[in-house]
Amino acid sequence: MRFTIVLFLIALLVLGWHGFSARGQWDLAEKEFEQYIEEQGISKSMIDQKKIKNISRDGRRLIVMVSYKDDPGFRYNYYYTKNNSRPMYLVVSEGDFDKVKVVPTEKKMKYPPLE
Repeated sequence: MRFTIVLFLIALLVLGWHGFSARGQWDLAEKEFEQYIEEQGISKSMIDQKKIKNISRDGRRLIVMVSYKDDPGFRYNYYYTKNNSRPMYLVVSEGDFDKVKVVPTEKKMKYPPLE
């Protein structure tokens, strides 16, 4: 009985820590996204749609998908990963916001990726 309680508490701590660290990654991704669009010269008021999605099991890689009011027809995919020297990079795709497949485009978008 005592072993079961100890095992349950350990499992609860591990799951709690995993949830806490994943939420922290979302907050870091949000801050990095805000800095990135500020460097691009984009105002938050220009965002038409925005969605953050986890793209890895451990929660260390996230994607912030955005469409802008003044640049319709493009979906801006801001990828966040904690392992790179620059934690966020941008891939712009053409098409609907809810389109599942991301195909980078070479067409002229209003807000190009930072170097």
